[in-house]
Amino acid sequence: MDRTIDIESISEQLTSSSTAKSLIYQHPLNHPLPDREMLKAIVNNLRQCLFPGFYGKSPHKISWKSIIANLLDSTLPLLSEQI
Repeated sequence: MDRTIDIESISEQLTSSSTAKSLIYQHPLNHPLPDREMLKAIVNNLRQCLFPGFYGKSPHKISWKSIIANLLDSTLPLLSEQI
């Protein structure tokens, strides 16, 4: 039994199928996708809010409430730009 694999034929079939095209995400209204670096910053800020002291600097002289409020205040505009 001959098991020769024709990579070129397989790649042609995969890339020409409608299934392959559906895997490449594009916004339905052609809006740009979120910026990867901005998403990293947003997630980093939210991690600091959810796990204060574990991510980022541990607060010593400033209250936790103040730090979380500042992080959320700076994260909201970043998130709003990406939505």
